Amino acid sequence: MKNRFYGDKKDYFKYGLLNILSSRYDSIGINWYLTDDNHGHPGHGNDTGYLDQDNWRHYNPQIFDKLKRRVFSRQRNIKYCRIDNLVSNLKYEAIEKLPDNANDREYERRRKEWHSRALDDLAKTDIIFFDPDKGVRENLFPGPIHGSERAMASEIYDYNWCD
Repeated sequence: MKNRFYGDKKDYFKYGLLNILSSRYDSIGINWYLTDDNHGHPGHGNDTGYLDQDNWRHYNPQIFDKLKRRVFSRQRNIKYCRIDNLVSNLKYEAIEKLPDNANDREYERRRKEWHSRALDDLAKTDIIFFDPDKGVRENLFPGPIHGSERAMASEIYDYNWCD
């Protein structure tokens, strides 16, 4: 996830789904897998045209209006998910940015440290949503920047105490 993606069409769907799940769980956690806004394709995360079309609003007016306000005022940052109460039972977040400014060996060490802190941040959560830029892999993708765009399956397995 990148802060500059906040409020795109995928977020609208994501927060709606998480709200459905929140009715079944006492606490929801999000591991944002936050990465630097300057990395990746500059056009990604710009799918916000749905906010100009009120026919999208009826699916979830509260989420729609809050995202529209943030995007139009150029306040695209994941911190607003909690501030605006977009997910009802969002009680825990891992919001630390993934390291991406190291050589491969140093990156692996820093990522393990990052993962350990994320486990601590989400330790009391009933269900966790993982939000990497590009999905899940078994192994790290070569290079710190590309590696940070994905969650590792082993990291998700480490949350085995959680639903």
